[in-house]
Amino acid sequence: KPEIEIIQPIANQFINTGMATFYVDGKEEDLWWQFNDEDWECGYGRYKYKDYVLEDGFYSYTVRAQDRAGNISEKKNVSFCMDKTKPESFNILLNVKGWTNNTTPVAEFTTTDKTSGISHYEYRIDENVWRECTSPLQTEHLKDGKRKLQIRAIDKAGNIRQEEVIIQIDTSCPPLPENARPVPDENSIFIKWNGLDDNSISDGKFVAREGARSYRIERMPEWKDGIKQLNNYGYGKLKFEDTDTKNGETYSYRIWAVDRAGNESEKTEWKSAIAGLAVAEIEKGKSTVVEFEGLTISLPEGTTAEDIIRIQINKVPLSILTEVDKPLNPLVGGIYSVTIVRKNGAKEIVTNHAELLQDAVLEIGYN
Repeated sequence: KPEIEIIQPIANQFINTGMATFYVDGKEEDLWWQFNDEDWECGYGRYKYKDYVLEDGFYSYTVRAQDRAGNISEKKNVSFCMDKTKPESFNILLNVKGWTNNTTPVAEFTTTDKTSGISHYEYRIDENVWRECTSPLQTEHLKDGKRKLQIRAIDKAGNIRQEEVIIQIDTSCPPLPENARPVPDENSIFIKWNGLDDNSISDGKFVAREGARSYRIERMPEWKDGIKQLNNYGYGKLKFEDTDTKNGETYSYRIWAVDRAGNESEKTEWKSAIAGLAVAEIEKGKSTVVEFEGLTISLPEGTTAEDIIRIQINKVPLSILTEVDKPLNPLVGGIYSVTIVRKNGAKEIVTNHAELLQDAVLEIGYN
């Protein structure tokens, strides 16, 4: 009997081309060959080649040979798998959303393969080398910027399904809000500040403005609900009105910025204001600014006499005006009372009149 050997496909081979190529060795010349009980075919030389186009699935084929004297070999069989289909698509689930300051986020993923099954997974960050991985995957330390995480599932036949997700990293702290101060109003206090954008930097290069910016304000005495969170407040000249105040009482505030990833700036110094009354101490050698909502007075150094130690502003309620005092025309702004405090020995005297030694600046807001 002829002695035959199936060289290809090898036992339990996974094939992803859609075609199974048989390569058999008969050890002698001019044999006839039979595959899976099909018709006998003549061979040329000691080797026989035959191709089968097959659908995905598992197969078992038998092969035998016959020599010129009619001797038939023992059957040889081989099992193999045809799989030319990628694994199923899948989602990459991150433990972070949007911009984050977590530089080692975790990704979870899984998928299936209809025929051969999943062999393993691989991942890479941006265009770095592929590395084998399992789920859950905790990434290595990621730099600031938009990082691309790619994960591919590889089945036992070598077919690849690749998915990706963008991870947005921001670890830089936002700038301290500028010119933060409390400004009294008639029945409230406005907290005003200038919000700055620290921009987005990736690999040392400017990418884009960060977009939304939030702030936190702390007050003494504390609000009942604690620190105020002001979401998506943006940039530029900003303000927040504290209506939970009582006229004549003093409140202190400090503010800090929170960026899109939750990074916090430093906190501003505590600054105080009296509800309903703006007060500014006049210091020698310095200019003086007193600010009430709707009215700001700027006094250059040396504008007032030496005995004047303080300037004050409050708003005059229309309800206390007599018919004679009420304005004839509609108001476009408030009515304010500006008073100064003089030091006379141990006494302090409040008056609403003082000669200015040089020009002052009044900034009046109206609607």
